[in-house]
Amino acid sequence: MTSVIRRAAGGLSILESAWVLYIQFLAAPPVCSLNICNGPQFNPVYSPALIGLAVILIVDGVIGIWGTWYAYPAGALISAILLFAMGYSAWIQSGYTYLIDQYYQDLIGAALAVIGLLVNLIAWRSKNVLSEQANPMNLPVFG
Repeated sequence: MTSVIRRAAGGLSILESAWVLYIQFLAAPPVCSLNICNGPQFNPVYSPALIGLAVILIVDGVIGIWGTWYAYPAGALISAILLFAMGYSAWIQSGYTYLIDQYYQDLIGAALAVIGLLVNLIAWRSKNVLSEQANPMNLPVFG
């Protein structure tokens, strides 16, 4: 039986990856003409590697809901990578003269990544232990 925190970690991983996929498909790539771009040359939101990480995190979240222990360190690692990508993207876009919707979506993605990272770390350290009363080896002895 998996604990509530482990199921929450799996659910948050799925939510975080769904948000990243939403941002990825919603983001419009920068318009470049004559080698002059209206945005920075590299923004992680426009990277196809982010789609791969989000899909891996969905699979990891499903495995985490079942309670498999190796899903939580993997989810924490992917959440840390996504935190860096979303935070860097929001930092780049904060330098624009006016803030666009993508900036706020990246901030929400970074907040979800922080929460996902913390919950996955807590779930990684938690144990599935039976209480003394629920242990099947603790049968009554009749003399």
